[in-house]
Amino acid sequence: MRHSPRYCLAAASDEVVEAGAGVQWDGCHGMGAGMLRRRLRSALFIDFENVGHRGLADTIPNWISWIEQGEFDEDRRKRRLLVKRVYWNSAAEQYKDRFKKGGFVPVLCEKFAGLKNGADISMALDIMDTARTQPRIREFILVTKDSDFIPVIRRLTEQAKQTAVLVDENNPRVHTTYRQHADIVIPIRKFREATTFQPPQPRRLLRRAVARLGAEVNDAWRAWSKSRRERARARKEAKAASERFDLAVLHAIRATQGNPGQPTARRRIERELAKIPGFTTSGPDAYLGSGSYRALMEEVAKRTDRIKVVGDASGGISVSYTPRDEE
Repeated sequence: MRHSPRYCLAAASDEVVEAGAGVQWDGCHGMGAGMLRRRLRSALFIDFENVGHRGLADTIPNWISWIEQGEFDEDRRKRRLLVKRVYWNSAAEQYKDRFKKGGFVPVLCEKFAGLKNGADISMALDIMDTARTQPRIREFILVTKDSDFIPVIRRLTEQAKQTAVLVDENNPRVHTTYRQHADIVIPIRKFREATTFQPPQPRRLLRRAVARLGAEVNDAWRAWSKSRRERARARKEAKAASERFDLAVLHAIRATQGNPGQPTARRRIERELAKIPGFTTSGPDAYLGSGSYRALMEEVAKRTDRIKVVGDASGGISVSYTPRDEE
């Protein structure tokens, strides 16, 4: 593939940047690594009568994306198509709206008896005119199987332009000729396969997906943080409740140990329990949160074998102290 210093210098001033550090300009040695790789400004010219078919008109976004992504280029250099022109006769006018929607300028070419195909002549003239009037375009892509564009390619080469041309690989003579003059040859088989190419997801949609993912991650983080705080608060409250019940055990023992084995009056026990900070016999925190005198005493009895709680027929309870053998 040809690369001229003039082309490299012109490419260096290109304003269309593709992200990606640590790469060199295609074929531009000595310009240094680490420069941003840039999209190549290109012009596309299609001889529809020569290569066109219904599938081409129905799949414009696919093969245009294939070209813009540089799938036909070994270096996968991305392109920006500043000019898109398609040439045809009146039979193809039915596809006009589709190509215009794809950003093309359709050119209707008349046929004259005994003269060269009008599309070839119009394409050649427009290519040279574009090279003259739009000098920032660095590459010309010719989609035509016609072998008469060698003079045009030579003229573009003289102007330090790059060229890519469609070639029928089943015609060795034409294929070899274009290989000698064009920078890139595109096998017609590959171009036909491009009609099924799946364009990459647009960056706008990707940004939306990333934004949605970020929002979901933030929501999940907030939910996890809230749950963590709630679990920590629950553990703290459970620990505080356990400590209060441990205090209730000590005060219940104090209230009942003076009369071992005999029921102790509820009033005496409650008077001793009242010494615990926050103890109350009414409200939502009654009896240290257990809700009733009976529930509190049963919890105390679970925590020590020195307090015995016995229920009676009336639904009440008797609380007594059970001394240990050594006492």
